[in-house]
Amino acid sequence: MGASITLAGESLIAQKQGLGTTLEIARFVLAHIPGLDTTLPVDRSAGRPAAEQIVHIADITQRGYLAPNQVVYSLQLDSSIGDFDFNWIGLETVEDVIVVLAYVPLQMKRREIPPMQTGNNLTRNLVIQFDGAQALTGTSVPASTWQYDASPRLIALEAAVDERVRLSGDTMTGPLVLAAAPTEAMHAAPRSFVEQHVENYVAESLTSALDNHLAALHASALSFS
Repeated sequence: MGASITLAGESLIAQKQGLGTTLEIARFVLAHIPGLDTTLPVDRSAGRPAAEQIVHIADITQRGYLAPNQVVYSLQLDSSIGDFDFNWIGLETVEDVIVVLAYVPLQMKRREIPPMQTGNNLTRNLVIQFDGAQALTGTSVPASTWQYDASPRLIALEAAVDERVRLSGDTMTGPLVLAAAPTEAMHAAPRSFVEQHVENYVAESLTSALDNHLAALHASALSFS
């Protein structure tokens, strides 16, 4: 995704810095521009697209500073919003000046229409970067308070899932450790449980066979007395 401060945005920033007034970025503008090559650098001279190309306009959802010279603006679109596609994103000020714009591969936003269509949720962020961005935009909240990096958790979850044995069609490469001895007929049994029961069975069988043999010998001895 290519993003840049526009020429009009650059001029407005310089004006605000000279006057010591706040740069108020108010809204996101989403547009679908046919034939836009999103791999090219953005056209910094561009302003708002033609009305028929604008597909959605929404107020900023959140903003926070990443550093004194970087402020991130966030847009959250839930599943009640749609349907439209877009490949152009702009940040617009209260003076209707596009300050930052970005080209993105075609994005699809769909509304939840049960049971015919499953909606989606989208979050898009744009960063504005220049000397004193945090102060000029009046941003006092760090982005870390509302932007959560889920990557470590997802990586750990994927690793945990990879270590699980599937219910069917999987192959174990290590030992299976059971929690305890079986309590029902179809429960798996650990080796120690099996060995103990085999040993007990053999001992009981030998004892029973020996008792039977001794009883038979005793009966024979009585018959000859």
